[in-house]
Amino acid sequence: MLLLERLYLLVIIMKKIINWIISLLLRLRYRIHFTGLDEIKDDGRPILFLPNHQALIDPVIVLSGLYNRFAPRPLADENQLDHPLVMPMARMLGTIIIPDLFISGRRAKDQVFAGINEIVDGLKKGDNVLLYPSGRLCRSNVEIIGGNSAVASIVHELPDVRIVLLRIRGLWGSSFSRAAGIPSFFTNVKKHLFRLPANGLLFMPRRDVHIEVVEPDDFPRDGDKQEINRYLEEWYNHQADRNTQVPYFWWQGSSPIYHHEPEAAAVDRDTSEIPAATRNQV
Repeated sequence: MLLLERLYLLVIIMKKIINWIISLLLRLRYRIHFTGLDEIKDDGRPILFLPNHQALIDPVIVLSGLYNRFAPRPLADENQLDHPLVMPMARMLGTIIIPDLFISGRRAKDQVFAGINEIVDGLKKGDNVLLYPSGRLCRSNVEIIGGNSAVASIVHELPDVRIVLLRIRGLWGSSFSRAAGIPSFFTNVKKHLFRLPANGLLFMPRRDVHIEVVEPDDFPRDGDKQEINRYLEEWYNHQADRNTQVPYFWWQGSSPIYHHEPEAAAVDRDTSEIPAATRNQV
């Protein structure tokens, strides 16, 4: 028993050391500001953390700020973890893995429901969980959750679970976001590893990232998924973020460059011919 306790303590120490190293690496590119996090007290009750999803890098940033105090188990789709360096780390964090419905389609629905059940079971056991309500990266500078039912399903199953919202600002327009196309996490990481020595390691221009953390009193726990998702969208999209580009090299300066949001493409088609059955399914 003593050996197991020592091994458990060693694992905890290793996780904190890894988190410290990741936090140091993030600071080479980002100035991360958490607001309201100190007001979230760990009272022993499980917490469901719900952030918006601006960029592929924001789970790393959020976890680096939350892990030492709350150690939340993140939810992630299997395609994001399909890398020999990422999967061991994901398992060490107790990641709840589900398929990506946008890629795998309806055949993976049962696995997604199993993942939601695992979240509920984890919360019942006292685990904290990090879940992105939208289930995917933002396509614009606003968060759209649509008809996703994960948060509603969890809250209806556990009406007393603590809900903590995180509003991320500053990552829309980064190379990890979809502001300029479909990003690749590891391609961007490799580019940054080249840029760091080119900037003398310490002089790379930094991107400001602000994360507002709130435990709301008016969360509509008894509402249906439409009401819950509408509440989340309105909260996330208060003062929508700007499409911001930050230079990569010190000789380019450090002032951010702001871009206009691209206009949504209009569909020039008469939709009156679409059958009523198809409309109802949509």
